[in-house]
Amino acid sequence: MQPDVEIIARPANIVGESAVWDERNQTLLWVDIIAKKLHSLRPGQPVRAWDMPQIVTSVGLCSDDRVVLGLAKQVMLWDFRQPPVPLATIEPDDPLTRLNEGVVGPDGCLWVGTMQNNIAPDGAPLDITASLGRLYRVRPDGRVE
Repeated sequence: MQPDVEIIARPANIVGESAVWDERNQTLLWVDIIAKKLHSLRPGQPVRAWDMPQIVTSVGLCSDDRVVLGLAKQVMLWDFRQPPVPLATIEPDDPLTRLNEGVVGPDGCLWVGTMQNNIAPDGAPLDITASLGRLYRVRPDGRVE
């Protein structure tokens, strides 16, 4: 016997990732990396989307109503009203890497990885030719470890 499944939205994502449930606001958040968008869905409402200034690789929840976003090289804080505010820059001098998946841990820090950039400026795929990448902890005050 198959469980009943109800499709509640069909967003046209190119590369949708980093889904996180915001219990406080009863909202599902996720990113579309290549389309440079942050999406949200509240049950019973249409999907909302916000354009980001560059690829957006992850979204995490802050202790208030803000989110923490991983972009290509920057970690940003965003309150959904003002423009995103830079919190940290990761590997700024390495043109071969970009941020990848990230998650906010129980310590309130964003744990985020880097990888060899596999996305061209026009969104086309690039070959991965090297094993590049590191794991970082970004503290709420912007310190990077």
